[in-house]
Amino acid sequence: DDYVKTGFYLVEAIPWSSISDCSPTRQQILTFGEQYIGTPYVYGGTSLTGGIDCSSFVQQCYASAGFSLPRTSREQATRGTQITLNEAKPGDLLFYADATGTIDHVVMYLGDGKILHAALSLGQVTISKYNYSTEPVRVVNIIGD
Repeated sequence: DDYVKTGFYLVEAIPWSSISDCSPTRQQILTFGEQYIGTPYVYGGTSLTGGIDCSSFVQQCYASAGFSLPRTSREQATRGTQITLNEAKPGDLLFYADATGTIDHVVMYLGDGKILHAALSLGQVTISKYNYSTEPVRVVNIIGD
């Protein structure tokens, strides 16, 4: 008791409403992804119901609208057009890197500073603030509008 501090960690509640102020294609991708909130995070997982990782989640959300993306976040970061965070629209991809600068996480931007992603740290598909852990190192528009 003298050497250990006890307490509770509570995940911050993030106010959110379904996306409606974007193109139909962007809305389709995000609406598809939203239905899987709560799906367990599984490293290397590809199942939208049994467990999925970040890049497979993005890959499958985009596939629902007819887009073909590579399997890993590093490969996905090479696609589309690089933009700034200020230019990001709902459905654009944000990429995060580890301490060595290697891209290791991808999310979909929801707008208003929020993201939809399969989060290892929370163990599920969830909504977070875009800077929940660190700032993105790359932002990409895949859709082209």
